[in-house]
Amino acid sequence: MKGKTQLYRVISLAGALLWCMTGIIIIGSMLNEISQAFINSMMGMIFLAIGYYLYLKSRNSLQLLTGYLKTENRTVLNKFFLLECIFASVIFFTGLLLFSATVSRAFFEKMPIFG
Repeated sequence: MKGKTQLYRVISLAGALLWCMTGIIIIGSMLNEISQAFINSMMGMIFLAIGYYLYLKSRNSLQLLTGYLKTENRTVLNKFFLLECIFASVIFFTGLLLFSATVSRAFFEKMPIFG
């Protein structure tokens, strides 16, 4: 179970980091066209808030998992952990897709993300 929690930690924290980096790039992309500053700053803050929420969720889930590793009945814990791993993987790949699209739009097309 120790190796699985390490894998969950890496995937979930990387997913949260991708969402935060996407938010930062969205906010920075308003420099490409300053007339779209309001919508890009608002959407960037939403992405940053999602990334921060995902970080807090993974941190709390890891605390819960490490606290219950010593229990005898692990069937519920294993189901919870499996669903958390699936959720973290979906969040990671969604964040990776959004991050790559944001980088493409901001740096290669030289356009703001929204607007």
